[in-house]
Amino acid sequence: MGLLICDICRARLEAIEPANFVHLAADGTVYSRTTRLTTGKMMARYWSEDLGGGKVIGSVSAARKYPAESFSRDLP
Repeated sequence: MGLLICDICRARLEAIEPANFVHLAADGTVYSRTTRLTTGKMMARYWSEDLGGGKVIGSVSAARKYPAESFSRDLP
């Protein structure tokens, strides 16, 4: 389901939070959010009921890869 707001507001939100995901795992939901910091870097975070982590990353593409890499490490 998409965000039901105007195109200008959607673009502003994407500029601040360029990558957000929800992963429906067998043992619970895992959330991931990437937020653009005032320094220009990204704060990539993921969390669920049982795990969580975060890391400051230099680019959106690297921030998008971070949750998948972390999941494979944390959830063998």
